[in-house]
Amino acid sequence: MVAFNPDGTMLLTNGWLPGGAYDVGLWDAERGDRIGSLGPLDGLAAAAAFSPDGSRVAVGDGSTVRIF
Repeated sequence: MVAFNPDGTMLLTNGWLPGGAYDVGLWDAERGDRIGSLGPLDGLAAAAAFSPDGSRVAVGDGSTVRIF
């Protein structure tokens, strides 16, 4: 799963945290630097999307949708 914010400057990706938990990584798309993590999650994210204004992220993991 990969998703860009509306202006293309941030990227979300599936990932794992130490110990085997899942997360969604937030990246600076221009520099390639990891900005942060949206996790831990219950399972591997099946989908993620930014809101149209880029201020929020929706992540679906298993049977749960979380808004960040």
